[in-house]
Amino acid sequence: MNKKEKALADELLNMVNGGALRPDIAEHHKGAIECFKKWGYTWERFKEMVTRCYRGDPYTYSTTGSEEDLQELLSQLDEMWNN
Repeated sequence: MNKKEKALADELLNMVNGGALRPDIAEHHKGAIECFKKWGYTWERFKEMVTRCYRGDPYTYSTTGSEEDLQELLSQLDEMWNN
């Protein structure tokens, strides 16, 4: 990096670069997934619940609360649900 270049910490860069999911937010749902499966929830029902929770308080999950971050969260949870 030359003297004219500036660098931002990754956390700040994520905030100005369209946002990002909070670190390990999907991992926090791993235990919940196991419980909801035992209680007979389908993936669709669980996904609807997560979507409502995200839209109710998006900054708990994401730095910007963007729809893209919701879709990324759902993608990660879908993978966990099916493994």
